[in-house]
Amino acid sequence: MVATTLTGSERHSSHEKVASRLEHLIAEFTSLIEEFDAAESSYLQKKFQLAADGGEDDDMNILDGDSDAADKEFQTYKEDTESKILGIRLEIKSLDVALWSNVEEAMNETEDAKENVEKRETILDLLRYEKNHYWRLCEACRDFKSKVDDIELSSIAEFYERAPDSLRIFRQETDVTPAQVIQATHAQVAEDLAHTSMEVAAANVPAPHTLDAHKLMLNRLAWELSERLSLGKQQRRLEKQMIKLNAELVDKRKRDREAERDLVTLLAAADPLQDLFGSPETPSWDDNTANLLPPPLHALYLNAIAHQTTSGDSHFSVVVEGDVNKAKVVEEANARNAAMGEKEEDATQMTEDLPLDRHPLTVVIKMEDVQRDVIFSFLPQLGIMCACERTPDGVVGVDMLSQFDAMDTGKRSPNPANDYQLDRMGLTSVSVCTMKHGYGKPYRWTQYLGGIEYLPTNRRYLLTPDTRRLSFEKFVARLRSMN
Repeated sequence: MVATTLTGSERHSSHEKVASRLEHLIAEFTSLIEEFDAAESSYLQKKFQLAADGGEDDDMNILDGDSDAADKEFQTYKEDTESKILGIRLEIKSLDVALWSNVEEAMNETEDAKENVEKRETILDLLRYEKNHYWRLCEACRDFKSKVDDIELSSIAEFYERAPDSLRIFRQETDVTPAQVIQATHAQVAEDLAHTSMEVAAANVPAPHTLDAHKLMLNRLAWELSERLSLGKQQRRLEKQMIKLNAELVDKRKRDREAERDLVTLLAAADPLQDLFGSPETPSWDDNTANLLPPPLHALYLNAIAHQTTSGDSHFSVVVEGDVNKAKVVEEANARNAAMGEKEEDATQMTEDLPLDRHPLTVVIKMEDVQRDVIFSFLPQLGIMCACERTPDGVVGVDMLSQFDAMDTGKRSPNPANDYQLDRMGLTSVSVCTMKHGYGKPYRWTQYLGGIEYLPTNRRYLLTPDTRRLSFEKFVARLRSMN
């Protein structure tokens, strides 16, 4: 016999039929019991009645016959009733078995459904865990800060122009749609290329749908590394060269100081010859005031005195102007620092708290024939000299001096360290600051007149100490020719 599997609705309907049939059988069973009790009670009552009515023998025979008939009738009724009750009991038992069979099947299905629900809940929990795990990974990716973000790379336009061809190949191997392109990187490419020429953009920039942003970044990093290694080697080589040049500069300054002392001795020794040959007298000047000048202005002053003495130029003169008392204070401070053994810093060093100020004394070269004065001042914090012209009415400017050398406009300082110093102070260029204070401009030829030498970018300015006097003479001649 093949067992049939009922659905939930069929089982519910069958269960209701069985329950209804049970109720009917129970009611029928109860009715039979009640009928049997009533018949039994009537039978016993009739038996007692016959027993009470018994008398003579003939009457007793009649009563016995009635009693036997009643017993036989009751016995027949009793057997029929018991047969019906037995049938009802068997049917009830059968229905009970069927009912419990349905209940057991329902319980088994419930257990199966419960296990299925538990499995699905377990799968759901696993999916939720994986969802949270991927969500945390996505958050970590969004919050990830690469070390590349802290590296200051060269612009993409510069990379296109200077990088080798092997690094500028960063196209994707397979074709993709524009929607799959990293738009942010291509937008940055377009922004960086906005300042470059159209030819460079057309020749070197890949199409948006072939751009591989990751490979582009790797190539930029590789090129940046190679450039920094090359610049590091160049920096070390230049530092060694700078140390060598500084040592040579110290020796040259030492020879200059010795030459200045020899020049003073020579001028003093030339006085008897001037008296003998009736030459013009050496211009009088105050040794104490001249000694207060900083070394560059002092060298310029001695060269001007030597030119005035040897050339016999009556229209040429040189004077020292400024606050002598302040100059003495500066000189005393320098001497006190030297006596205390403080380490002497390079003249190009400047701290941020020092003002952009010049030395209290200036050297003024007066040329009466052109009616112009040239004022030379020295900025100790920057280690440079500035020059400006002054007209007879007292107006200070640089119109004539700016035309002295077409390649030397005075807009940039000859001292390379000044750019970094002014940048720390939040200032722009040296010439703007010096012009604002009325110092003039830091021309390179001005530095050579004062014996200051910085390594220039143009080799035409590499003068030697032996050519300074000739340069001073050319300077005077050039001023006269420009009037």
